[in-house]
Amino acid sequence: MFEAPSKTLQQLLNNNKINDAIKFCKTYANQEPGGSYYQYWLKKLQTPKENQSERNRQEPKIKHKFSVKSIREIEQEVASALGNSKYNLDSDQALEINDEALEKQKKEIISRIPFKSEIYLPTEKVAPKEQVKGLLRVKALLNNSNIEETKIRFLKLKEIIKNSGRDRVFVIGNGPSLKKTDLSLLQDEITIGFNGIFLHETFKPFIHIVEDHLVAEDRSKEISKYDCPVKIYPSYLGYCIPAQENTIFINHLSRISYPVDTDFSASAENITYTGGTVTYTGLQIAASLGFKEIILIGVDASYEVNNVERSTDYSTGVLTSKSDDTNHFDPRYFGKGYRWHDPNVHTMLQAYRKARAWAEENGISIRNATIGGKLEVFPREDYYSLFKTTESAPKTAIIDFTPINRLSATGIIKKNLFQDWPQSSLIHIYADEKNRLKAFQTVDNDLYAAGSDDGSIWAAFRSLVEYDPAVLYIRPTHDRISITLLQLVGAYLIEKPIILHYMDDWLKKLKITQKKEFWESYEKIFEVLINNSNHILSICDKMSDHLAIRYKINRNLITSIHNFLPNTNFELHSNSKNTKQPTIIRYFGGIEPDMGLDSLLRVSKQVDTLNQKRGFDLKLEIITSANAIKNHGIKFEGNKGTTLEPQTECYNTYLSKLASSDLNLICYNFDELSKQYTQYSLANKLPELIAVNKPFLAIGPTAIGTIGLLTDHNYPLVLTDDQFNIEESIVFIKNPDQAKLDNYIQAIEALRNEFSEYKNKYKLHSILRGVNKASKIKPASVYPIRQIQYLLEAQRDRTKEIKDLDTLALLPLLNRDITSKALQLVKTHGLDWSVRDYFQRFTKIYVNAEQIGKEDNSKKSMALAALICSLGHNRYEKMTTMIKSWIAIETPN
Repeated sequence: MFEAPSKTLQQLLNNNKINDAIKFCKTYANQEPGGSYYQYWLKKLQTPKENQSERNRQEPKIKHKFSVKSIREIEQEVASALGNSKYNLDSDQALEINDEALEKQKKEIISRIPFKSEIYLPTEKVAPKEQVKGLLRVKALLNNSNIEETKIRFLKLKEIIKNSGRDRVFVIGNGPSLKKTDLSLLQDEITIGFNGIFLHETFKPFIHIVEDHLVAEDRSKEISKYDCPVKIYPSYLGYCIPAQENTIFINHLSRISYPVDTDFSASAENITYTGGTVTYTGLQIAASLGFKEIILIGVDASYEVNNVERSTDYSTGVLTSKSDDTNHFDPRYFGKGYRWHDPNVHTMLQAYRKARAWAEENGISIRNATIGGKLEVFPREDYYSLFKTTESAPKTAIIDFTPINRLSATGIIKKNLFQDWPQSSLIHIYADEKNRLKAFQTVDNDLYAAGSDDGSIWAAFRSLVEYDPAVLYIRPTHDRISITLLQLVGAYLIEKPIILHYMDDWLKKLKITQKKEFWESYEKIFEVLINNSNHILSICDKMSDHLAIRYKINRNLITSIHNFLPNTNFELHSNSKNTKQPTIIRYFGGIEPDMGLDSLLRVSKQVDTLNQKRGFDLKLEIITSANAIKNHGIKFEGNKGTTLEPQTECYNTYLSKLASSDLNLICYNFDELSKQYTQYSLANKLPELIAVNKPFLAIGPTAIGTIGLLTDHNYPLVLTDDQFNIEESIVFIKNPDQAKLDNYIQAIEALRNEFSEYKNKYKLHSILRGVNKASKIKPASVYPIRQIQYLLEAQRDRTKEIKDLDTLALLPLLNRDITSKALQLVKTHGLDWSVRDYFQRFTKIYVNAEQIGKEDNSKKSMALAALICSLGHNRYEKMTTMIKSWIAIETPN
């Protein structure tokens, strides 16, 4: 392998051969390229150390921290420590027989315990006999031996945590923001969770706390079965929560400063105080265990009390839900039939301020990393910034022919789904022109060397390799063979987890419209990609089921991800527009013959008919691509009420236009081809139509995914007959009848839940993090080179093709040792070696491709790396032509 001079200099410096390094720098100081680099080092090496800058002489020493134990090790130590002793709850007191005697016995027990208020005592939900038995356990928990047992157990836990090397803890509330929070990042953290956190499907806290007797009674079975390392409950809940090996019963009392203040304890082995929220108890537990950093998440500190039955039982406001819970991360949390106390946010905030004051006085950091919410007592922290970027936002490469910043259906959905994903962790390679590939992060082509992005595959491929993504996100398509090839070669050579997103059934379309060998080639390539993917995304559940059956894939590996409701400021309001102004109907999107062109033409004609016969003043505006207007605009000529406009590239302008319409449109054709192509699809613009709170009319057969979804939700403005007429829908938006309006509002609310942000964007982000941790998937055993070469040839005459696609297609056939080493060399180009320096040496040694083939794998890797890093520049043509010939010889068909 040829080494750049900079590599030699680096070796001299590493071996402390300073005099040799000085001589070396003198040799290269006046040579190009890189002379200034050696001049810099010559000056640096010849400058006495005492004259070097203070900054260079006083480098900070790295502090080595002692090893941190894993969560698994801590769990094992805790289980062993807590399992060595137990509470003694045996009682020799006999139970009375009849209810009257039991009530008397209950009162006698209560008189002997400190918990007098009804909020600490059993409710009528517990049978009288069980109440007395339970209260006897509470009484036993308060004897001296059990109080000492609590101290021993708690201090053992504290000691284990102290010796673990961990000084931060996450205190996790159960607010709606938890749906936006990827808790998988906490799998190696100490965490404290509360109440119904056991409803979370993928997360389990290290410590579980309950303090509310209503929660304890209603969920006693779930709490008992909950398998988490440590359970900490107030002793007054001993009547309905059993003592298990991992349970610590604490002395939890009403605040002694009531009603003017709140009390905070950092000695939970002795006492803790109530504060209007179980999270406050969690803060006291965290402080008592000695944590230096306490981080809150999921603490939204806001509630909406709707659809409940109220009572003043148990000396405080009690609410019984009559419907799903909207105040927590799961609708079942305080769902229908479950009881909860009337939330008093003022009391909660007072308690949080007391915790903040204690933390500031004792040098402890309490920060709020909740995503959103209304809690501002503590300093805010970005949740995802608390973890290594490689874990919270793994570098992702999007390979898809539509750019992420394009105002098209697939452009918008990618823009929305990757919103909030750090730009530094995102690269996009696309081909909106058939003869060019582009790669960018923030600005088009910002990953290319100047002038290198015209017509060569190597610039895009080098950008992908140099970026070194952790995850590949690919959307297969038949529209750009260059993108298809880059996806396939990337899947074979880069060896990173893959997420495949299948948004519409273009394979079905090819099967109907193209000759057999053409669609079979794409089918084979797609099959290779899908079998090589760690996770598959589809546009809807209907599509997911289809893919699972068609390709025999585990259904758990397929997730429905689609566009979601954008954040808008548009409010519901009655249409107060001057009735003399025209009624604006707008259609945004493509007008392709195999999707919605025919139905849109019919709407256009009906607009003119209604204007003439009914005296309506309707205006149909079709906003589509310039290319669509060029190809199909002539078909709308003569329809006076219709105008066609090129789409804007501004997303906010697009939303504003949707919001200023009187009626928006979704259109699908009724012919068999359109139904086959779109039967598993879902309109990406549907969430925007819902979000702007303006009625939209959907036209098409129920066999199409979008139309089927709307009819399933009883959305009233759907026309599913191929002889449709829009007149009734126009009448509705002008003068809606109440029954139909009620159906409309109910359907919109149901659709809002379906298209929520947390079900789509945050779900995708969680999947990205998950596949990043997954083991790499090995490429399929058979690389579909025949199909690739057929498609390259079949599509070569359609347009000017990108240069060197044929050579890129051969790379997976090379020896894997050669390609792996070559890709590593590409990443160090400009650091350890230079293609220009290599070119000068290469042309002096090699005169034909056969010579390269006789070299060892190391030199072959160097040649391949030079080909990729040449970026197709003409100045390296002599070298690259020879290397490409060697590759063709090395990989015979």
